[in-house]
Amino acid sequence: MPQESGETNVIDDVTKTLQTFDLLELQQFTREKSYSSMASKDFHLFYVGRDDVHDILKYVLSRASVSLYMNMFGFDDDELNDILMKQARDPSITMMITLDKSQASGVHEKKLFDSDIAQDPAKFNTYL
Repeated sequence: MPQESGETNVIDDVTKTLQTFDLLELQQFTREKSYSSMASKDFHLFYVGRDDVHDILKYVLSRASVSLYMNMFGFDDDELNDILMKQARDPSITMMITLDKSQASGVHEKKLFDSDIAQDPAKFNTYL
């Protein structure tokens, strides 16, 4: 298991990246803690409210080591935002995140964006 730092699940062990990722690593976040023996080795569908999708996102996002391209309809998760800001500060990672314009003006989203800009305005370079 990768060494994790604090509550954010961002890994400190740089050898645990998505370059060696296997979809089976995510079965721990399903209700059953395993996939069906007939499940595809190439893709899997997870359900919010049934599977631990939040921890799946933490697991995957924290392991991005080269590039991260993400499109979101809504984004109001402080913990995932902390992970993404850590990735944004890493000069070896190219990232682009887009957010639906109608969602970007939400109260919590605006609070997150304002905080990100205050932390590192150069790394938070976006068009809303």
